[in-house]
Amino acid sequence: MIAYKITSNKDFAGQLFLSDTFDRFLLSEAVFNVPYTVSIDGSYTSEEGAASVAWGAVRGICTQLIKGKELPRSFHIVLKLSPENLARTLASIDQSLDASAVSGMYMNIRFEEDAFTLTTGTAVSDFSVMRRINEAWDRLTLRFFRSREIDLEEL
Repeated sequence: MIAYKITSNKDFAGQLFLSDTFDRFLLSEAVFNVPYTVSIDGSYTSEEGAASVAWGAVRGICTQLIKGKELPRSFHIVLKLSPENLARTLASIDQSLDASAVSGMYMNIRFEEDAFTLTTGTAVSDFSVMRRINEAWDRLTLRFFRSREIDLEEL
């Protein structure tokens, strides 16, 4: 797990809410504290079973929640890799990894006290590979942010 402060609120908010930068990620959950609290559960049930909605499908709704003259009091958004991207990511880390041992790779984005923070996380059932998976996900997340010119400061 890594924790970073995002150094440019305006640039990052633009990429998160106004561009497709994060659209391929799935929404696990989002909670917005505007004058009222709005909670969005990203899960739904389809014909294939349980699934999560893509961030791109709800980004516009979330953007409407934060628009206005005043900044929201706070919000947090939890994004995760899709099953396809999770499988590709695990294969890129180590071909011998058992994909069933990893149920998710997450980015937790929080806006509080006029600052954005990012933390990463994984859901791993096999503790023997947990450290390797966590470290690889941290590196990949950092590379993703840097490739989009999102400046971070380690906390």
